[in-house]
Amino acid sequence: MDYTPISTRRVLVAFALTMFVALLPVLYFALDQGGAIRGALLVAGSVALTAAVIGAPVLVVSIGRRLVRRPARA
Repeated sequence: MDYTPISTRRVLVAFALTMFVALLPVLYFALDQGGAIRGALLVAGSVALTAAVIGAPVLVVSIGRRLVRRPARA
């Protein structure tokens, strides 16, 4: 496990940026009151898509780091 110290400011900025990106579509569709059911489906879909777009690269990088750190066995 990596015990490199990370500043609290950096963690909070990254979390705030991620939350902003995830909630921006929600805020847009919440302000656009065209149809309630249609809007709710669009909000749910945009949140899921945003989570997937952010989560997929994080997962790939995390798995890649674990594979690189693992020592080769002969």
